[in-house]
Amino acid sequence: MQSSIPTNLTHLSRQERLRIWMQRKGITFTALARELDVTPNAVSKLCHQSTMPTRRHAALLDLGVPVELLPTPCDLKTGPKPRVQQS
Repeated sequence: MQSSIPTNLTHLSRQERLRIWMQRKGITFTALARELDVTPNAVSKLCHQSTMPTRRHAALLDLGVPVELLPTPCDLKTGPKPRVQQS
């Protein structure tokens, strides 16, 4: 029986490589969500974005997720952008 997981992963996106790594390790978004105390949907969204909060990035690294499979850690301010004062 052949595996549906390709052996050459260089042409795959980061998200695809993450999904394959999770399948090989038997890890689910639900299991990660339990560890992070968030919903599985929240973990999926975090992992599929281009950036994620540094504390979530660190927590996923602590859980054993390889750094090259995670989005860039970046703390973005939430809320409206401040207005520029014109003189």
